[in-house]
Amino acid sequence: MMFKRIKTHTLINNPWVLLGVAAIAAGLLTWSMFRYMSGREAAMRASLMESMNARNQVSVLVPVTDLKAGAPLTSDNFAAREVSADFVYDDTIRAQDFDSLSKLTLVRPVKRGAPVRRADVSSFQARDFSDMLKPGTRALTIDIDTTNSADNMLKPGNRIDLFMIATPGDGSDSGSRGQSAQLLLSDLAVIATGRDVRPRDYGEELSQQDDGSQRQGYDSVTLQVSPEQAAKIALAQKVGTLRAVLRNRSDKLATPPVTVQQASLFGDDGSAGIQYIVGGKGESSVSTRPALDAKPANAHAAAVADVEQRMAAISDAQQRAVQQMQDAVNGRIGRTR
Repeated sequence: MMFKRIKTHTLINNPWVLLGVAAIAAGLLTWSMFRYMSGREAAMRASLMESMNARNQVSVLVPVTDLKAGAPLTSDNFAAREVSADFVYDDTIRAQDFDSLSKLTLVRPVKRGAPVRRADVSSFQARDFSDMLKPGTRALTIDIDTTNSADNMLKPGNRIDLFMIATPGDGSDSGSRGQSAQLLLSDLAVIATGRDVRPRDYGEELSQQDDGSQRQGYDSVTLQVSPEQAAKIALAQKVGTLRAVLRNRSDKLATPPVTVQQASLFGDDGSAGIQYIVGGKGESSVSTRPALDAKPANAHAAAVADVEQRMAAISDAQQRAVQQMQDAVNGRIGRTR
Protein backbone atom coordinates (compact mmCIF):
# COMPACT_ATOMS: atom_id res chain seq x y z
CA MET A 1 0.00 0.00 0.00
CA MET A 2 1.42 3.31 -0.96
CA PHE A 3 1.00 6.53 0.97
CA LYS A 4 0.93 9.76 -0.79
CA ARG A 5 3.51 12.20 0.35
CA ILE A 6 1.91 15.15 2.05
CA LYS A 7 3.33 18.40 0.95
CA THR A 8 4.40 20.76 3.74
CA HIS A 9 3.38 23.91 2.00
CA THR A 10 -0.08 22.43 1.49
CA LEU A 11 -0.58 22.00 5.27
CA ILE A 12 0.73 25.47 6.01
CA ASN A 13 -1.60 27.03 3.55
CA ASN A 14 -4.61 25.07 4.90
CA PRO A 15 -6.67 27.46 7.10
CA TRP A 16 -8.25 24.66 9.16
CA VAL A 17 -4.86 23.34 10.17
CA LEU A 18 -3.73 26.77 11.22
CA LEU A 19 -6.93 27.27 13.22
CA GLY A 20 -6.44 23.98 15.08
CA VAL A 21 -2.82 24.78 15.94
CA ALA A 22 -3.85 28.21 17.25
CA ALA A 23 -6.62 26.72 19.40
CA ILE A 24 -4.24 24.17 20.93
CA ALA A 25 -1.65 26.84 21.67
CA ALA A 26 -4.27 29.10 23.28
CA GLY A 27 -5.50 26.24 25.46
CA LEU A 28 -1.99 25.40 26.65
CA LEU A 29 -1.29 29.04 27.41
CA THR A 30 -4.55 29.43 29.35
CA TRP A 31 -3.91 26.30 31.39
CA SER A 32 -0.38 27.44 32.21
CA MET A 33 -1.59 30.87 33.33
CA PHE A 34 -4.34 29.29 35.46
CA ARG A 35 -1.85 27.02 37.22
CA TYR A 36 0.49 29.92 37.83
CA MET A 37 -2.22 32.24 39.20
CA SER A 38 -3.67 29.50 41.42
CA GLY A 39 -0.27 28.83 42.93
CA ARG A 40 0.36 32.51 43.53
CA GLU A 41 -3.06 32.95 45.14
CA ALA A 42 -2.52 30.02 47.49
CA ALA A 43 0.91 31.30 48.48
CA MET A 44 -0.38 34.82 49.13
CA ARG A 45 -3.34 33.50 51.13
CA ALA A 46 -1.09 31.33 53.29
CA SER A 47 1.27 34.24 53.88
CA LEU A 48 -1.61 36.54 54.81
CA MET A 49 -3.15 34.03 57.22
CA GLU A 50 0.22 33.44 58.84
CA SER A 51 0.78 37.16 59.37
CA MET A 52 -2.75 37.62 60.73
CA ASN A 53 -2.36 34.72 63.13
CA ALA A 54 0.97 36.07 64.28
CA ARG A 55 -0.63 39.41 65.12
CA ASN A 56 -3.78 37.92 66.77
CA GLN A 57 -2.07 35.27 68.87
CA VAL A 58 -2.40 35.55 72.65
CA SER A 59 -0.20 33.72 75.12
CA VAL A 60 -2.42 32.09 77.77
CA LEU A 61 -1.84 29.82 80.75
CA VAL A 62 -2.71 26.12 80.24
CA PRO A 63 -2.09 22.97 82.31
CA VAL A 64 0.29 20.40 80.88
CA THR A 65 -1.83 17.54 82.29
CA ASP A 66 -5.37 17.08 83.56
CA LEU A 67 -5.45 18.78 86.96
CA LYS A 68 -7.92 18.38 89.79
CA ALA A 69 -9.22 20.98 92.21
CA GLY A 70 -6.53 21.97 94.73
CA ALA A 71 -3.60 21.64 92.32
CA PRO A 72 -1.01 24.42 92.88
CA LEU A 73 -0.09 26.88 90.13
CA THR A 74 3.55 25.96 89.56
CA SER A 75 5.79 25.84 86.51
CA ASP A 76 5.69 22.04 86.66
CA ASN A 77 1.93 21.97 86.12
CA PHE A 78 1.41 24.88 83.72
CA ALA A 79 2.88 26.26 80.52
CA ALA A 80 2.26 29.08 78.05
CA ARG A 81 0.32 28.42 74.86
CA GLU A 82 -0.32 30.62 71.84
CA VAL A 83 -4.04 30.78 71.10
CA SER A 84 -5.97 32.81 68.56
CA ALA A 85 -7.53 35.90 70.12
CA ASP A 86 -10.93 34.85 68.77
CA PHE A 87 -10.97 31.89 71.19
CA VAL A 88 -9.85 33.77 74.31
CA TYR A 89 -12.40 34.96 76.89
CA ASP A 90 -12.05 38.24 78.71
CA ASP A 91 -11.41 36.45 82.01
CA THR A 92 -8.76 34.10 80.59
CA ILE A 93 -5.47 34.31 82.51
CA ARG A 94 -2.55 35.48 80.36
CA ALA A 95 0.87 33.86 80.58
CA GLN A 96 2.50 37.12 81.74
CA ASP A 97 0.31 37.03 84.87
CA PHE A 98 1.69 33.68 86.02
CA ASP A 99 4.24 35.17 88.43
CA SER A 100 1.55 37.02 90.38
CA LEU A 101 -0.51 33.82 90.69
CA SER A 102 2.22 31.50 91.89
CA LYS A 103 1.47 29.36 94.95
CA LEU A 104 -2.28 29.69 94.40
CA THR A 105 -4.51 26.68 93.78
CA LEU A 106 -7.29 25.62 91.45
CA VAL A 107 -10.84 25.52 92.78
CA ARG A 108 -12.14 23.15 90.08
CA PRO A 109 -10.67 20.66 87.59
CA VAL A 110 -9.10 21.93 84.35
CA LYS A 111 -8.42 19.78 81.29
CA ARG A 112 -4.99 19.52 79.68
CA GLY A 113 -4.37 22.34 77.20
CA ALA A 114 -7.52 24.27 78.18
CA PRO A 115 -6.91 27.96 79.00
CA VAL A 116 -7.24 28.72 82.70
CA ARG A 117 -9.93 31.27 83.58
CA ARG A 118 -10.20 33.54 86.60
CA ALA A 119 -13.05 31.51 88.09
CA ASP A 120 -10.70 28.49 88.19
CA VAL A 121 -8.22 30.13 90.58
CA SER A 122 -8.78 30.57 94.31
CA SER A 123 -7.62 34.19 94.53
CA PHE A 124 -10.43 35.32 92.24
CA GLN A 125 -13.13 33.64 94.30
CA ALA A 126 -15.10 35.71 96.78
CA ARG A 127 -13.82 34.96 100.26
CA ASP A 128 -16.96 36.38 101.89
CA PHE A 129 -20.50 37.20 100.81
CA SER A 130 -19.79 40.91 101.26
CA ASP A 131 -17.05 40.65 98.62
CA MET A 132 -19.78 40.19 96.01
CA LEU A 133 -21.25 43.64 96.66
CA LYS A 134 -20.22 46.58 94.54
CA PRO A 135 -18.90 49.60 96.45
CA GLY A 136 -21.75 51.85 97.55
CA THR A 137 -24.39 49.10 97.44
CA ARG A 138 -26.06 47.03 100.14
CA ALA A 139 -27.53 43.53 100.40
CA LEU A 140 -31.16 43.32 101.52
CA THR A 141 -33.07 40.07 102.05
CA ILE A 142 -36.84 39.82 101.59
CA ASP A 143 -39.17 36.91 102.27
CA ILE A 144 -40.57 35.15 99.25
CA ASP A 145 -42.79 32.18 98.41
CA THR A 146 -43.31 29.88 95.44
CA THR A 147 -45.75 32.20 93.69
CA ASN A 148 -43.59 35.24 94.35
CA SER A 149 -40.41 33.59 93.00
CA ALA A 150 -41.64 32.27 89.63
CA ASP A 151 -41.99 28.80 91.16
CA ASN A 152 -38.42 28.87 92.55
CA MET A 153 -37.00 29.52 89.08
CA LEU A 154 -35.56 32.85 90.20
CA LYS A 155 -31.74 32.56 90.15
CA PRO A 156 -28.82 34.74 91.25
CA GLY A 157 -28.00 37.14 88.45
CA ASN A 158 -31.63 37.67 87.43
CA ARG A 159 -33.27 41.10 87.39
CA ILE A 160 -36.67 41.87 88.92
CA ASP A 161 -39.20 44.67 89.35
CA LEU A 162 -40.59 45.08 92.86
CA PHE A 163 -44.27 45.98 93.38
CA MET A 164 -45.92 46.99 96.66
CA ILE A 165 -49.52 46.08 97.52
CA ALA A 166 -50.98 48.15 100.35
CA THR A 167 -54.04 50.11 101.47
CA PRO A 168 -53.63 53.87 100.98
CA GLY A 169 -53.85 55.86 104.19
CA ASP A 170 -53.96 59.42 102.90
CA GLY A 171 -57.58 60.28 103.80
CA SER A 172 -60.86 59.20 105.35
CA ASP A 173 -62.11 57.75 102.06
CA SER A 174 -59.04 55.59 101.51
CA GLY A 175 -60.82 52.51 102.77
CA SER A 176 -63.54 52.89 100.13
CA ARG A 177 -60.97 52.67 97.36
CA GLY A 178 -59.52 49.45 98.74
CA GLN A 179 -55.96 48.32 98.14
CA SER A 180 -53.62 49.57 95.47
CA ALA A 181 -50.60 48.05 93.70
CA GLN A 182 -47.78 50.27 92.55
CA LEU A 183 -44.27 49.91 91.21
CA LEU A 184 -41.83 50.38 94.07
CA LEU A 185 -38.43 49.79 92.42
CA SER A 186 -37.32 48.64 88.98
CA ASP A 187 -34.44 46.55 87.62
CA LEU A 188 -33.06 45.18 90.88
CA ALA A 189 -30.29 42.57 90.81
CA VAL A 190 -30.79 39.26 92.61
CA ILE A 191 -27.49 38.19 94.18
CA ALA A 192 -28.70 35.23 96.24
CA THR A 193 -31.67 32.88 96.49
CA GLY A 194 -31.75 31.47 99.99
CA ARG A 195 -28.07 30.73 100.67
CA ASP A 196 -27.23 30.01 97.05
CA VAL A 197 -25.06 32.70 95.45
CA ARG A 198 -24.08 30.79 92.33
CA PRO A 199 -25.08 32.57 89.11
CA ARG A 200 -27.30 30.80 86.61
CA ASP A 201 -24.44 30.36 84.07
CA TYR A 202 -21.66 29.37 86.48
CA GLY A 203 -20.84 26.26 84.45
CA GLU A 204 -21.57 22.57 84.17
CA GLU A 205 -18.86 21.57 86.61
CA LEU A 206 -20.52 23.13 89.65
CA SER A 207 -23.98 21.97 88.60
CA GLN A 208 -22.73 18.38 88.86
CA GLN A 209 -21.43 18.73 92.40
CA ASP A 210 -23.12 17.08 95.36
CA ASP A 211 -24.38 20.34 96.87
CA GLY A 212 -27.06 20.72 94.22
CA SER A 213 -29.67 20.52 96.97
CA GLN A 214 -29.13 24.24 97.56
CA ARG A 215 -31.08 24.96 94.39
CA GLN A 216 -34.10 22.85 95.26
CA GLY A 217 -36.01 25.51 97.20
CA TYR A 218 -35.74 28.74 99.14
CA ASP A 219 -37.97 31.14 101.02
CA SER A 220 -35.97 34.37 100.66
CA VAL A 221 -34.01 36.33 98.07
CA THR A 222 -31.23 38.85 98.59
CA LEU A 223 -31.14 41.97 96.42
CA GLN A 224 -28.32 44.38 95.67
CA VAL A 225 -29.69 47.86 96.36
CA SER A 226 -28.58 51.36 97.23
CA PRO A 227 -29.07 52.68 100.79
CA GLU A 228 -32.10 54.72 99.66
CA GLN A 229 -33.66 51.70 97.96
CA ALA A 230 -33.03 49.65 101.10
CA ALA A 231 -34.97 52.21 103.16
CA LYS A 232 -37.90 52.13 100.72
CA ILE A 233 -38.09 48.34 100.78
CA ALA A 234 -37.83 48.20 104.58
CA LEU A 235 -40.72 50.65 104.93
CA ALA A 236 -42.78 48.89 102.27
CA GLN A 237 -42.43 45.62 104.18
CA LYS A 238 -44.08 47.30 107.17
CA VAL A 239 -47.04 48.90 105.38
CA GLY A 240 -47.85 46.22 102.81
CA THR A 241 -46.69 43.17 100.91
CA LEU A 242 -44.10 42.91 98.15
CA ARG A 243 -44.33 41.06 94.85
CA ALA A 244 -41.24 40.31 92.72
CA VAL A 245 -41.74 40.26 88.95
CA LEU A 246 -39.01 38.65 86.83
CA ARG A 247 -37.66 40.57 83.84
CA ASN A 248 -35.20 39.79 81.06
CA ARG A 249 -31.63 40.47 82.13
CA SER A 250 -30.85 42.20 78.82
CA ASP A 251 -33.87 44.52 79.17
CA LYS A 252 -32.35 47.84 80.21
CA LEU A 253 -35.43 50.01 79.70
CA ALA A 254 -36.85 51.56 82.86
CA THR A 255 -40.31 50.35 83.80
CA PRO A 256 -42.75 53.29 83.73
CA PRO A 257 -44.57 54.17 86.99
CA VAL A 258 -47.57 51.90 87.48
CA THR A 259 -50.37 52.32 90.03
CA VAL A 260 -53.58 50.26 89.99
CA GLN A 261 -56.49 50.87 92.38
CA GLN A 262 -58.71 48.06 93.58
CA ALA A 263 -61.87 49.89 92.46
CA SER A 264 -60.59 50.00 88.87
CA LEU A 265 -60.68 46.20 88.69
CA PHE A 266 -64.48 46.20 89.04
CA GLY A 267 -65.30 49.12 86.77
CA ASP A 268 -68.01 51.67 87.68
CA ASP A 269 -69.37 51.28 91.22
CA GLY A 270 -72.88 52.49 90.19
CA SER A 271 -72.80 55.80 92.09
CA ALA A 272 -73.69 57.70 88.90
CA GLY A 273 -76.81 55.64 88.21
CA ILE A 274 -80.06 54.45 89.77
CA GLN A 275 -80.29 50.94 91.18
CA TYR A 276 -83.59 49.08 90.94
CA ILE A 277 -84.67 45.56 91.93
CA VAL A 278 -86.40 43.26 89.45
CA GLY A 279 -88.27 40.14 90.52
CA GLY A 280 -89.68 38.86 93.76
CA LYS A 281 -90.49 35.80 95.84
CA GLY A 282 -86.88 35.04 96.60
CA GLU A 283 -85.72 35.59 93.03
CA SER A 284 -84.51 39.11 92.41
CA SER A 285 -81.66 40.92 90.74
CA VAL A 286 -80.21 44.37 91.16
CA SER A 287 -79.55 46.41 88.03
CA THR A 288 -78.19 49.88 87.51
CA ARG A 289 -79.69 52.41 85.15
CA PRO A 290 -77.75 55.50 84.09
CA ALA A 291 -78.83 58.68 85.84
CA LEU A 292 -81.29 60.85 83.93
CA ASP A 293 -80.27 64.31 82.86
CA ALA A 294 -81.87 67.01 85.02
CA LYS A 295 -84.44 69.19 83.17
CA PRO A 296 -86.21 72.38 84.29
CA ALA A 297 -89.52 71.76 86.02
CA ASN A 298 -91.23 74.65 84.23
CA ALA A 299 -91.20 74.19 80.45
CA HIS A 300 -92.23 77.81 79.88
CA ALA A 301 -89.36 79.12 81.97
CA ALA A 302 -87.00 76.92 80.01
CA ALA A 303 -88.32 78.31 76.70
CA VAL A 304 -87.94 81.88 77.91
CA ALA A 305 -84.41 81.21 79.05
CA ASP A 306 -83.61 79.73 75.65
CA VAL A 307 -84.96 82.80 73.84
CA GLU A 308 -82.97 85.12 76.07
CA GLN A 309 -79.83 83.18 75.34
CA ARG A 310 -80.48 83.39 71.61
CA MET A 311 -81.14 87.13 71.81
CA ALA A 312 -77.96 87.66 73.75
CA ALA A 313 -76.06 85.97 70.95
CA ILE A 314 -77.38 88.44 68.30
CA SER A 315 -74.86 91.07 67.28
CA ASP A 316 -75.42 94.84 67.59
CA ALA A 317 -75.96 95.27 63.83
CA GLN A 318 -78.62 92.59 63.86
CA GLN A 319 -80.32 94.26 66.82
CA ARG A 320 -80.40 97.64 64.98
CA ALA A 321 -81.91 95.96 61.90
CA VAL A 322 -84.61 94.34 64.01
CA GLN A 323 -85.35 97.68 65.71
CA GLN A 324 -85.71 99.44 62.33
CA MET A 325 -88.12 96.76 61.12
CA GLN A 326 -90.18 97.15 64.27
CA ASP A 327 -90.28 100.96 63.83
CA ALA A 328 -91.37 100.60 60.20
CA VAL A 329 -94.15 98.23 61.15
CA ASN A 330 -95.33 100.51 63.94
CA GLY A 331 -95.36 103.54 61.55
CA ARG A 332 -97.38 101.66 58.93
CA ILE A 333 -99.89 100.62 61.54
CA GLY A 334 -100.21 104.27 62.70
CA ARG A 335 -100.91 105.57 59.17
CA THR A 336 -103.52 102.91 58.61
CA ARG A 337 -105.36 104.01 61.68
